[in-house]
Amino acid sequence: MGRNLIRRPRVAHASLQKSMQLRNKDPQFKHFTKHMRKLAKEMLDVSICFRDQDPFVMEDFRAAAIKSYPLLENYENGWPALVYVQNWIGSVRSHLRKANNGQKRNDEVDELLRDSVSEELEVKCQLGENGSYETRNSPSDIEQETPQFSPLSISQAKSKRRSITRSSIASASGASVERPQSFAPSRHAQISVSAVWESLQDELKRKLEVAGVTTCAHIRRMAEWPVSERSAFLQEDVQLDPFESREVNVLLGYALEEKNSTTEML
Repeated sequence: MGRNLIRRPRVAHASLQKSMQLRNKDPQFKHFTKHMRKLAKEMLDVSICFRDQDPFVMEDFRAAAIKSYPLLENYENGWPALVYVQNWIGSVRSHLRKANNGQKRNDEVDELLRDSVSEELEVKCQLGENGSYETRNSPSDIEQETPQFSPLSISQAKSKRRSITRSSIASASGASVERPQSFAPSRHAQISVSAVWESLQDELKRKLEVAGVTTCAHIRRMAEWPVSERSAFLQEDVQLDPFESREVNVLLGYALEEKNSTTEML
């Protein structure tokens, strides 16, 4: 009798490591991903997206992966190799685009931040008990608090810009305009998971969808995963950069907040 091969899940309910039935601290998964990256660099053109790769080349890659890494013989058609390389190619292409447009993006974001931070200082306010907005800073305070800008790195700029985006989402949803210092959602911020999902950048949503996270229901289920499993999924399967991971963690925070609010109402 032939041995039972592990089949590919129809829907990504867990990380690739979990789907491969490997323990969290099992070094085999890191060895597997390292070997797949090395093989992909030798055989595939990472400038071409996964769906446009030559099917004959991809079949050769799959066969070579199974032959060169015996662990894949435990999986039907060596499916983990294709799942991992699909996400990896998407991540590489994303970083290449960012690198090619790095200086232009940096200049544009610097200009945006100068305008946005100045505007935040001017309109920073909180909703009073009578329903009207009360200004928190006088003109002299604003002048004293206006920072001296220096050239920002792309990473710093992205971090600030996304924080500003979150403030805009909160404002549109009726929450306080003031941006929280931490990334954990406020209990009083009635922001729906669907609103935050729709606000994600297209590239980040594409990465999540490739990994099988396509709906708000998937996000709510992922929010209940153990932290270690969730982190492994975002880093190894979806291959997010630190800023994208932070965006997703904010979304997961709202999902948990939504669940807790629903529980309290029952």
